[in-house]
This record gives sequence, structure tokens and C-alpha cells, in this order.
Amino acid sequence: MSSFDIVVVTNRHLCCEDFLTHIQRLAAAGIDGLILREKDLDKDAYGLLARRVMAICLQYDVSCFLHTHIDVAQQLHCPNIHLPLALFESNASDLSAFSQISVSVHAPHEAKKAERLGASRVVAGHVFETDCKKTSPDAE
Repeated sequence: MSSFDIVVVTNRHLCCEDFLTHIQRLAAAGIDGLILREKDLDKDAYGLLARRVMAICLQYDVSCFLHTHIDVAQQLHCPNIHLPLALFESNASDLSAFSQISVSVHAPHEAKKAERLGASRVVAGHVFETDCKKTSPDAE
């Protein structure tokens, strides 16, 4: 039998209750990981939110992955980062501070490339149509 992780990818605009309350409920329910993917926030706002979400994740032993903001993740000593493949490729040699590097892929050859470059895990996105990501699959 194979195992799998349940990883939540956030979009606070789709949340029908207080975002941090929702994160706490998910963490308490036993998710394995959370990718804080709040792309519309600037660096400072993202950092403030990340600090609060990381505290919740730590409380429930949930792996928290900060999305795209490498500098914020380093400032907050977050051990995990999630990156689109292109950003991972351009920064692969500068990511030694992270114990887990998660990479978004949209095709098998991209997963193989991410693995070759040292990704800890890949997340296959855009498997089904969605209204929350109306851009092309390459526009991570």
C-alpha cells in the first residue's frame, strides 16, 4: 500500500470564515502540509500572515511551506519553501537553507526535471479546471 500526504493550498479569498480560524481547523483535522499561496499580498503583508500561519502549523505539527517568497521564508526561519518550476530552476543553487523544497509541475517531464534539480516533492497542479487560477498553467 502506498501512502500520500494531504496538503492544503491556500486562497483566503475562497474562505467562508475567518482565514486563520479556518487554517486552525484544517491543522487540527490532521492535514500533513500547508502551502501558504497568497499571491496578491506584498512581501510585508505576506510575512505578517506567514508568521501567524506558521505558528498554527507548528502547534499542530503540520509542515508549512511558504510560497515564492524565498526571502520571507529565510527571515522567518521557515524550513520549507514551495516554488513554481521556473523560480526553482533559477534559484536551485541558493536553497540550501530549506529542508524541504516543494515544486509545482504541470507535466511528467517537469516532475523529472524538478527531481533532477533536487526537489523534495512535486505538486502536480492544474489537473482539473478551476476558476481560482484563470491564467495559463505556466503562470504559476
